[in-house]
Parts: sequence; C-alpha cells; structure tokens
Amino acid sequence: MQRTPSAYPSLLTALNRLRQGGTGPQQYAARGAVRLRGEVTRAEDSTQLRLVLDMAPGWHINAHEPLQQALIATQLRLPETEQTWRIEELTYPPAQLRKLGFQREALAVYEGKAQLAATLSPVSEPLSNDADRTSTWASAWLPVELRLQACSDERCLPPEMRVLQIPFDAGP
Repeated sequence: MQRTPSAYPSLLTALNRLRQGGTGPQQYAARGAVRLRGEVTRAEDSTQLRLVLDMAPGWHINAHEPLQQALIATQLRLPETEQTWRIEELTYPPAQLRKLGFQREALAVYEGKAQLAATLSPVSEPLSNDADRTSTWASAWLPVELRLQACSDERCLPPEMRVLQIPFDAGP
C-alpha cells in the first residue's frame, strides 16, 4: 500500500466484493443454488416490488413462517437506511410442506420458483422546487434485503443476507 497507494481503493473494493458479493437487481445465494431477481414497476396509483427466487433442483429455503422456531425464516425488507420508500403490503407465497431426510417433522419451505411481492409507498412527496431531490426521486435504485437459509435434503447452509440494488424510474 505504501508503494502504490492508488491501488488501495481497488483492493478495498475487491475485498468487499469477496466478503459481501456483488450488488444489483440479480444476486445468487446458497453458493449459486438460489438465484434472486428483483424488479420495481410503477402504475398510475401504485409502485410494486417483485422478487423472484429460483432454487436449483434438490434445494429449498425456509418459508416466511417456518413450523419450527429454531429455523431461520425468509424475510424481505428495506434497509433501515432507506428513507424514500416504505413497504405498505408484503405478500409471501404459500409454503409447501415437506419431510426431508434430516428432519422427522414436516418443514414449511419454498422450492423451485417462488415470488415475493410488495406494494411500496413514498415516505414523503418530493418538493417541486427542490431540483436535487426531484432528480434523485426521478431515477432511483431501491435497496432490498432478503434473509434466507437454503437447505438440500442432506444439509443446511448458514443463513445469508443478500442486498439487491433494483433500478427503477420513480418519477412522475
């Protein structure tokens, strides 16, 4: 670092990517066994968030309301730092009940493809005379956090938190 200080920011960026993974509207979890894709759409009177989870064959994630307290629930939320939008209504898919090799009791899980949906509302309306805020309002990235724990019939991976940065046009 002392010889080439200009390389230091690149080193920090690479270390962050190694530890946290990349960000964007698509992420992978469970060592690639789960693909996450998000999109935000806007209609005249509502803004909708949709998150699609594609799980590889033989893999599942715990449902939003697992049957056993010790299991990690799937949870979608906006980060505490998000001050422009809030989730008004959040819909999780119905869970599938499965008995797996490592558990005698049935588990509530999502398998294959699952879709989470949320209705978003602005925290406050932008001020029309505030040019900087209006331009930020008009073109935005919505950060979304998803907590999940993926398992196969043989093992469970540690719980993960993935952050997706979902682009959308939030302007009028």
